Parts: sequence; C-alpha cells; structure tokens
Amino acid sequence: MDLKNLLCLVPPQPMCPASPVDTWSSSDSCQSTPSLSSCSSTFSSPSTLYLPISDQAPPQQTQTRTPWSASEDFLLQKGYSQGLSWAMISSTYLPHRSRGCCWGRFKTLQAKLSEHREWTTSEDHLLLLAIKKQDRLFKQAWKAVARELGGNRSWRECDVRSFKLNRAVRKQQHRKHPY
Repeated sequence: MDLKNLLCLVPPQPMCPASPVDTWSSSDSCQSTPSLSSCSSTFSSPSTLYLPISDQAPPQQTQTRTPWSASEDFLLQKGYSQGLSWAMISSTYLPHRSRGCCWGRFKTLQAKLSEHREWTTSEDHLLLLAIKKQDRLFKQAWKAVARELGGNRSWRECDVRSFKLNRAVRKQQHRKHPY
C-alpha cells in the first residue's frame, strides 16, 4: 500500500445503533492513607454498547481519485498563504478532501513550480557567492569522497569530475525531456 492510499480516503460511514450488547462497567473507589490503602469495587448493571448495523466487519474505506480543479488549487494556495494547518484547510476550504490529500497536492504543485522556474543571473551570482562562502564545507566533503576512492585522486579532481559528470547527465536528460 502506498502513501496516497493512506492519505486520500473517503470519510468513514457513521455508525448506527443496532442491537444492544451487554457490558459490565465498574466503578472503583480507593482511599489512601500514608500507612494503609483500602479499595472497594462495585459493579453496576449492564450498559448498552452500539455496534455497526451489519454483523460483518466494517467495509474497507474506498479511495476516490477525483482530479483536482483549478479552483481547488486556488483554495489550497489561499489556505496555505493564510498560515492554516492542513486540517484547517481541509475543513474550511476543501471539506471533501482529507488533510493528507491537501498536503500531497500542495507538494505536487510546489514540485511543478520548481521544475519550471528559470534562474535569473542575479540568483546565479548569489548561488556562486554562497558556494564560495561555504567552500570549506565542500572541501571537507570532497576530501571524504576522495578517501572513498582509495586516495588515488585529490579532492579537487573529484569535484571537477563530478561537475563534468553531472553536466553530461543533465544534457542527456534534457535531450529526453526538452521541456
């Protein structure tokens, strides 16, 4: 069972009173003193417990695969921008969607946005500055990588080769999916 099956379920059907079942309820009264403890229990008459209408196990919850509309996406974004929890977004704006479904859809929308956002030259510049600022951390990481290769390569060689390999992989992926 995958995560979506757990998150996007139809709400359970309400339980109806059926044939009453006898149960015993007890009430305990205990008194305690520093040196002595005394307890007494009394049982009351049977009480009523309500069960589902059928004698069978409750039916499994079924998953609905209703596509999200643009208006639902808008309401989801609106609730998120207001700082509401997923449960509040679900109950306030999208009562037919579970909080898990709302969270999953939001993550999907965010992933779609991040795939298509272009980098500006100023962002590229800031990224390079941040990398240069954290160069010491990168150097330590690449030293660990070089050690794993048996020490035959320097950390700089590993860094440069990784960059070239990643660039080649990105070009190959871009040829497969040019959009």
